[in-house]
Amino acid sequence: MFNSKLKYLFLLPIVLMIAFSTFFHILMDEIGNALLHEKMIEKRLNIDLIDSQIDKFIEVDDDWETYDYASILAYDMQTLDKLPLTFAALYDGDLNNISVRAPSYESTPFDPLVYKEFVQAVHENERGDLTVLFAPPDSEARDMLIYFRWVPSDVNLNNRLLTVVAISRYTVDTPLSGWIIYGTATLIIVTTLLNLVLVALLCNLGNVYSKRKGKVKWR
Repeated sequence: MFNSKLKYLFLLPIVLMIAFSTFFHILMDEIGNALLHEKMIEKRLNIDLIDSQIDKFIEVDDDWETYDYASILAYDMQTLDKLPLTFAALYDGDLNNISVRAPSYESTPFDPLVYKEFVQAVHENERGDLTVLFAPPDSEARDMLIYFRWVPSDVNLNNRLLTVVAISRYTVDTPLSGWIIYGTATLIIVTTLLNLVLVALLCNLGNVYSKRKGKVKWR
């Protein structure tokens, strides 16, 4: 009876290995999400700096629809759009794209206008964030984090423009070092093997104990 119970200890190292592996996988996902949201804060700041500067120029010079701010904004958004795996565009009030998109590495480039929730959000809010699922046919599906803002901020002005930026987890260019991943995997495997050896020793000692009927005999 004692020996049969000990046999179940062999399951413990396996369970621990699965638990450690699952925890490490979740940890990696959380680190990736933290890096992605940090990158999104950076992109949001880019848009806010550009739009706030335009707001200030208009406030000082009172020249909206007189000076060609659309060309400046289009250039700024095109510059952002050229960054690796970053979407940025400028739209007019009817949501026509008035900036030039950089070539996409995918046959079906990302387009926020195909998402009804995005169109509704920009019609109902001055600025905002939302996440949509982008699933191109020739690449892996992933979430796209979007930030938009209307400019100028003065809602009384006509013909305002919409600035939009979007990124995914592929935009993050600071992945974890390979030694962290491989090192952790190695430690999990080695720990599991050592635990299996210890359990085997315990089972063997249990057999000896059982055969000697619980009496301690060293010779």
